[in-house]
Amino acid sequence: MKFRLVDKIVQFSQNKSIETRKAISFEEFSLLKVWGRKGTFPETLILQFAVESLSWLVAMSTKFQKICVLEQLDEAAFLAQTAPGATLTAHVDMTDLTDSHCQCVFAIYDRQQKIAHGSFRGATMPLSKSYNPDDYALIWRELYAEASHA
Repeated sequence: MKFRLVDKIVQFSQNKSIETRKAISFEEFSLLKVWGRKGTFPETLILQFAVESLSWLVAMSTKFQKICVLEQLDEAAFLAQTAPGATLTAHVDMTDLTDSHCQCVFAIYDRQQKIAHGSFRGATMPLSKSYNPDDYALIWRELYAEASHA
């Protein structure tokens, strides 16, 4: 089983942008409890939410031939913490896509409040090295269909 941070794909524009959602569970807010930070969603998972969003955009833009993994974080600012029960929205704009890399700028919101933004570069790799492309396409249809009917 693989951990997945994107719960819904709200909007998608091939080779350009994607908007995704993540509903944060109570358990996810408790991950930092051991370090005295119970009640906040880890910043690393906020960044990974943006990376996974870009990876979905790359997958769909390449007809499920490639995905994206984080290669270099260019800039990241965390402006506010989230509260239990939050639903995060990622707006990711792809600025470059080649056979070997992808690049984007992103902003993460909790309701209307921007809580993080930045840019990063990712390495593209064959989707089939990590997933069955047919299964990945099925998950896409489920995530995107949910948003279409919500």
